[in-house]
Parts: sequence; C-alpha cells; structure tokens
Amino acid sequence: MSVANGQAPPRSMESEKALLGAIILEPSKLTLAAERLRVEDFFSGFNQEIFAAMLFLDRQEMTTEPTAIYDHLDSIGKLEKAGGVEYVASLTNAAMYATEKSFATYIKSIKEKSSLRALAGLGEELREKAMAAIDTAEVYEHLDPRLGAIRDDEGAEPSTLRMKEAIKQSAPLIQRIMSGSEAVIGAPTGYSALDHITAGWIPGEITVLAARPSVGKTALCLEFVLRQAKQGRPSAIFSLEMSTSSLLLRLVCNLARVDGHKLRTGFLSQEEKIRINLALSELAELPILFDDQPSISAYQLRWRIRSLAQRRKIEFVVVDYLQLLRAKGENRTQQVTAISIELKAAARELGKITGGNLLAVSQLSRIGAQEQPQLHHLRESGQIEQDADVVLLLSDEKDTELGREAPSVKVLHVAKQRNGPTGYVKFTFLPRWMGLGELDWESDSRIASVL
Repeated sequence: MSVANGQAPPRSMESEKALLGAIILEPSKLTLAAERLRVEDFFSGFNQEIFAAMLFLDRQEMTTEPTAIYDHLDSIGKLEKAGGVEYVASLTNAAMYATEKSFATYIKSIKEKSSLRALAGLGEELREKAMAAIDTAEVYEHLDPRLGAIRDDEGAEPSTLRMKEAIKQSAPLIQRIMSGSEAVIGAPTGYSALDHITAGWIPGEITVLAARPSVGKTALCLEFVLRQAKQGRPSAIFSLEMSTSSLLLRLVCNLARVDGHKLRTGFLSQEEKIRINLALSELAELPILFDDQPSISAYQLRWRIRSLAQRRKIEFVVVDYLQLLRAKGENRTQQVTAISIELKAAARELGKITGGNLLAVSQLSRIGAQEQPQLHHLRESGQIEQDADVVLLLSDEKDTELGREAPSVKVLHVAKQRNGPTGYVKFTFLPRWMGLGELDWESDSRIASVL
C-alpha cells in the first residue's frame, strides 16, 4: 500500500522481526505462527520472503535454521529480496528475550496491522467503486463480503479444544440433558412430540420446512415464532411473500382466537374486540422482528441476519420462502444452490453468535393431491436437501375411510435429520384463526393411513 497524505501504512516492523527471529531460535514456534498468519500479513517484503521460505522448508520437513533459509532463498534467486545474509542473521537479536506470551503478542500485532492495511485499501476501492457505481446496492454488494472477510480473518482464533475445555464449554448442554427425561438438547420447539424426535432447535442448524401451496407452511412458522418468543428467544421473520400487516393479523387471530375473516371484514363482537386488544398488548411485549422486503438477495439476507444477531441478539429466524430470494447463477438450479449455501452459512453464524437457528420455508414441486411429499419433491435443487440439517414435510392427513384429504389434520414428516431419527408429528388445524395444536399421535387410528 502506498503512503497516503504523508502517513505510512499501519505496520509493526519490531513484531515482524522478533517473530521471525523467535522461529529461527525455536523452530517449533512456526506452527503457532502459521495457524494465524499468512505471508501477506507481513508488511516488509524482506519478512514476507523469509516467512515464505520457512513455510516451504517446513513442508519439505527440512530445518528452518539460518543456513537452510539462506540456501533456499539463494536457490530461487530471492536472497537479496529477503535482505541478504546479514538481514536474516540480524533477526535473532530482535527475539533474544522473546517469551511464549510475547510471541502471541507478536502474532496479534502483525495480524491487526495487516487488517488495518486491508481496511485502508478497501476504503480506497470503495471510493473508486462509489464514484463509478449506478446505485448504492452495487457498492454494498462489493463492500459487504469484503468487509466480512477482513473481519473474519482478523478475528480467527485456533478452534481446537482440550478435553477439559470441551467439557467446560459443553457444561450447560450436559446439565440440560441430565436434568430429566423431558430435557432437550436444543431450544424447545413448543411441540413436545416434535421435540421428542428432533431434540428441539439445535444451535447453528438450518431446518427446511416444505409443503405444497396453501397447506399451512406460514401458519406453522408463525406458531413456531410465537412459541419461541414466549420462551424469551428474540425471533425474526423475513417474509418475502406476505406483508408485515398480514403476518400481524394472523398472529392476532391466533392469540385472540378470533375468526380471521371476521377480523378482516370488521364484523366483530364486543367480546372479540376485547380479546383482540389483549392479544395486541401481549404481542407488543414479545421479542419479534419483521422484515417484509420483497426483493432481497441471499447474500444481503445473510448479512442482515448476522447484524441482527450481533445487535439484537436474535436466536430464531424464519425465512418465508427461500425460492423468492435472489442469487447469481446461469440458471435457476444454480441460483437456488447459491441461496441454499448462503442460508446454511447464515445458520452457522447465527449459532456461533447467539446459539440460534434458522428455519427456511421451501416450496415443493407439483405433486398429485393423493401423493405424500418426499425429499425428492423439494423444488428446483437437491442442494436444499443436502445443506439442510433437518427437513420437515407438511401435508394434509389422508382419510382412508372417506377417500380424501382431511385438511383439519396436518401431518409433519421429519423426513431428514442429520443427527437423529425421522418420524411423524400430527397437528389439528384450526383454519378460522390459522392455528395448529398438537394432537396425541395414538389417539386417532386414522394416522395409520399416513405411515
């Protein structure tokens, strides 16, 4: 990077020389440095060449003592670019009193200065991009992934844990498991039968809920959101199809147990109006966020989720529905694949930040009314099935005695679970207020027709 306004770029030559000298004195330290640092993280061209030589010699299982470094650099014609024999020899003096603690400080200092230079460079790029851009969206599309990459790289720490550290980190989870037969590993879904199969909403996982149109996907999503919010888990709904007002009316009807048609047309009794006001008061206190922007790209959504997790501590996210997200690709299959990958990444980041999880709604391809949905019916891309940790397929129960569907009973098929069993959960559907209540699986003999 060039000097701007007479100010030299961020760097710490002392740390760079001391770190390299410490490695020459104690070659085993190279492993610690290589975990965090790349060649480009060094500001000095001399130091870049020397660190690159050390990494090469180590890969060849050769010693990294000074004579080996000289010989290697000389053999590839880069000894002078590395400052010559005298400069390499001088490095050990800079690290004569280095300790384990100071070595970690050198790594941190070099990495921080590298990130600051990257940010300064990004600022220059951003200025040029902004001057040439047609709109702000183009600039943000360039900025967001670059900024995130710098932040992730600067904050990356070795992720390995000793057994004692792993046990300590997992103590809350182990305590929940040991607390009783009703405990679940993840956050309870609000439906005990579903928890019994899935062990709740697992941190960092992505769950896909799929069904044919008008079967009740959004209704079930809103039930999940309500039940999470009532547990004190901040939740967010990204609705690309329905407006915030429409979602809110559904939630009001659900809580107040008021017929949705009567609410929309205004034919309400005094008692129903009272229940609606009480429901609104209850909803006002729940930690639920709405975002109904109809046209958003998958990468933008990922960064919004990350931002909300950091700023608002959201733990449960619903995306309704994923086929309406935009993504780059030569065809629709490639676009949906890109969307699925971005949502998977968003779920993992959500899990790391707040221990949260993501529920993505998906359409099913056209299937016959009498045909039970299967995993291969997931619309447009097998990548959705591949990336999902859990796949839930919602359908109307088939009444074999009447020879037709029984839409008042919904069947949720846990068709895939990466770390657990599959199975079925049955709900009673209350269409007047779009609610779904849990039914006892064994109390209705008709369920045999579904299995």
